[in-house]
Amino acid sequence: MILCSRCGHENKEGSNECSNCGLKLQSNIDLSTQSCNETNLGNCIEHTTESNKSTNQYKEAQNINISLNKKTLKIIAGVVVAGLVIVSGTLFSQKENQKINRKDYIENINIAEEHIQTSYLTTSLINATYSSVWSNAIKSSWRDFNDDLKEARDKLRKDKTFDGLDEKKDKIDKDIYWCKMNLPSEDFKAAYDALIEEYDVYNQSYELAKSPSGSLITFNQTLNKLDADMVKAKNRFKSQVPKN
Repeated sequence: MILCSRCGHENKEGSNECSNCGLKLQSNIDLSTQSCNETNLGNCIEHTTESNKSTNQYKEAQNINISLNKKTLKIIAGVVVAGLVIVSGTLFSQKENQKINRKDYIENINIAEEHIQTSYLTTSLINATYSSVWSNAIKSSWRDFNDDLKEARDKLRKDKTFDGLDEKKDKIDKDIYWCKMNLPSEDFKAAYDALIEEYDVYNQSYELAKSPSGSLITFNQTLNKLDADMVKAKNRFKSQVPKN
C-alpha cells in the first residue's frame, strides 16, 4: 500500500495519484524531483549533493573556458602587436635604406659626371692637337699629314696624355651601368638622362681621339658642336641632380 502524504489515505501499489485527494504519489515520481520530507530526506540530500557537484563542475568548466579564452585573446593580441612592430620596423628600415640609397646615388652620379668631364677634356686636348697638325700640314706643301699625325701622337704618348685613356673609358662605362641599375626613384631620371647626354658627347670625342676622320673642316665643325653640346648637357645635369 502507498500512504498519501497529504490526507493519509492508503492507495494501491502502482497508483500514480491518491484516489482520495488526487495528490501525485511520491513513490512513482523520479527521485530527482522529490521534495525534501522526512521519508525521503536521505535521497533528497544525496540528490542535492550530486546536483551541487554538477553545478560546481559546470561553473569550473565555465571558468576554465573563460580563462582559456582570455589566454587565447592575449596570445592573439601579442601576435598582432608583434606583427605591427615587425611591419613598422620593416617600413622604417626601407625608408632609412632609401635615404642611404639616395645619398649614395647622388654621390656616385656626381663622381660619374666628374669622370666624364675629366676624360672629355683629355680627348678634347688630343683632338685639338690633331686639328692643329692637320691645319699646318695643309698650309705646308711639303709636309705630309700622316707623318705629322704620327709625330703628334708620339709626343702625346711621351707627355702621357694617352695614358689610361682606355682604362678611363672602361671606368666610365661601369659608372654609367651602375647609375642605370641603381636608379632610386623617378626624380633622378632627368639627372640620369643628362648624364647620358654628357656620356654620348664624350664617347664621340673619344672615338675621334682614337681615330680622327673626315676633312679638316668637318673635323673642326664636329669638335665645335661637341663642345657646345657638352656645355648644355653639363648645365642640365647640374640643374637636375637632387640635393638630398
